[in-house]
Amino acid sequence: MPTQSITNWTGSRRRRPPHTRRGGRRPRLWPFTALILILLAAVAPPATGAQQPVFAYVADFASDQVSVIDTSTNTVTATIPVGDGPVFLQLSPAGSRLYVINSGSNNVSVIDTRTDTEIARVPVGSNPIYSAITADGSRLYVANAFSANVSVIDTTTRAVIAIISVSGIVPFYPLLSRNGTRLYTTNSFSDNVSVIDTRTNTEIATPSTGAASRPQFAALSPDGSRLYVADAITSQVAVIDTTTNTTIALIPVSGLSPYYPVLSRNGTRLYVANFASNNVSVIDTATNTVIATMPVGAGPEFAALSRNGTRLYVANFASNNVSVIDTATNTVIATIPVGSGPFAPVFGPDGTRLYVANELSNDVSVIDTATNAVIATIGVGDSPEWIALPAGTAGLAAASGQPAVPSAQGQPTTQQSQHSDQHTKVRHQTESLDPVTTTSEQHQSDNSYAHHTNIQSAPTIIGMDGWTAKEHPRKRRSRAHMSPYNRKYQHQ
Repeated sequence: MPTQSITNWTGSRRRRPPHTRRGGRRPRLWPFTALILILLAAVAPPATGAQQPVFAYVADFASDQVSVIDTSTNTVTATIPVGDGPVFLQLSPAGSRLYVINSGSNNVSVIDTRTDTEIARVPVGSNPIYSAITADGSRLYVANAFSANVSVIDTTTRAVIAIISVSGIVPFYPLLSRNGTRLYTTNSFSDNVSVIDTRTNTEIATPSTGAASRPQFAALSPDGSRLYVADAITSQVAVIDTTTNTTIALIPVSGLSPYYPVLSRNGTRLYVANFASNNVSVIDTATNTVIATMPVGAGPEFAALSRNGTRLYVANFASNNVSVIDTATNTVIATIPVGSGPFAPVFGPDGTRLYVANELSNDVSVIDTATNAVIATIGVGDSPEWIALPAGTAGLAAASGQPAVPSAQGQPTTQQSQHSDQHTKVRHQTESLDPVTTTSEQHQSDNSYAHHTNIQSAPTIIGMDGWTAKEHPRKRRSRAHMSPYNRKYQHQ
């Protein structure tokens, strides 16, 4: 089997080897080139009853801007300058505000979607990544990876009203409970999830996701009783009872590096794309077992489920295509070629169009879901990446033992080691659970971090990557992205 390397890169600020256009590669676990596509329906139709256009907002990570697309003409109508390294977009429930998480400049841009202008820039913590917004749009919660806290923004005053410290390392992906009283934040480097009481803005529990795990993306069941957390390192999904805040199951998946979990509308099925083994696991949530595994393209990351739940669209980052899965038969019924490095797919309001950000070719593919064919390719800025959804659309979610993983030789092994270098003040930690080995370093002298991951399949190494980050007031540009393959945080 040939070696396949998806995340190996070096470079200066705006160069684009495998992952980024301008400067080292946009991190993928995290810190990121970001696209975020948000489809925005008009607030009110005109008196004539004519339908107003739907706009798509694309976060161009390496261009430090947001591209605005009129989806009726599939053309870019505006570009909005924002902060450094826009990595994620959050649309207000009313659709009048777009919040842009700028990972490099440590702030949030507030955009008035009626005028397509930035009206405020709110400072937050170090290396913000993802955010969550309340149902009434009054509060925005921003996870700050390097300052180990969550910023709470009052969206009316556009000011931070609280900073919630978490006990975990690298808070990553926040999710709000259905009633808004709890915020669940995955901690990528501490094997747990922080449970926050939003009434007091305090951490009240930290359920484990399993030893040596790297929890990242999560999904909440329709009734809010279960939180499903994908772990990119140990190849399992943790199931947390949100009533007791305890982990009740660790589900081994049938692939490597499970990435983004997607729940069916009724919550009976959980779909998980396995980035390093090129397949999708289907989990029965009643029994917490894998009931099917479908091969897809190379490097599947994010997926979008159709409104009626009959089709799952999986973006395959390394093979430049989208797999279409029939959820009734759990089979791939189509493979759609798109641009280079497809990232986060998102449906239009009526579900007839699917928009896919192509991070490496700097464009967006528009797919007709009736024919499963690309009908338009729209050029945008550098490194479009993440996709978010407004209310009323379908696609990405708005939303205790350690199972052994077979090694290349077929024997499950797990080991952990740690040592410190007193001369350079560098703390080294290595964890391995074949076929995955991770090495982390913390430099106490200059507050920097480094992390490297090797993934093996049989005796062949199929992936390798690392991320670095250094906090320095004069180092502007940040690359932040979190992914099982691609973990880089780099300030330059």
